[in-house]
Amino acid sequence: MTFKASGISVVAAVAISCSNTSNDAKRDVYTKLPDPCSLVSSPTVKRLTGSQAVPSPEPPFFAGKLRQSSCSWGSVSNSDRTIRVAVNFHISGSASGGISAAKKYLHAGGCPQSAGQCVEVSGLGDEGYRQFAANPTPQAIVIFRLKNLVVQVLYRDVRIAANGVAQGSSQFVFDQGVNIAREAATRLPKTA
Repeated sequence: MTFKASGISVVAAVAISCSNTSNDAKRDVYTKLPDPCSLVSSPTVKRLTGSQAVPSPEPPFFAGKLRQSSCSWGSVSNSDRTIRVAVNFHISGSASGGISAAKKYLHAGGCPQSAGQCVEVSGLGDEGYRQFAANPTPQAIVIFRLKNLVVQVLYRDVRIAANGVAQGSSQFVFDQGVNIAREAATRLPKTA
């Protein structure tokens, strides 16, 4: 599995505990899909998209044991700036199985094994990584795991590509992608 730097590719997974686990184990993992539209604050959206962008949730996706949901923000007047947060989880028979499945899903995408592709981001969930693509559009992808939940954040800015990709501008996109991911992590419920 490859993490693609297009707003369409979603890499996020969660595995949850089911009825065979104890109540203590259930408290240590997510048991339902958090709302991705609640993970980025209005001031952050306004600052990075240039307007009071309204969240645009995508219909939840269910396939077997997979549960996925995502939310995007893009300015009406400046649709060249986009934030996208995707969350999903995979139902498992136990809490430890759920965490193990989330790790496996994350690592199957190349992190952290892909040298130069994924760079570790310290202090982001239980493990976090970032990727950056400057061609053709500068965009940062940050993916992190918290317990049995994996979240992907994408931030892109087409204006920078239109004006020529300057090192400082690319760094701005990367830094903001990481900042959005950190905000999303703090806004997640302790358990869901």
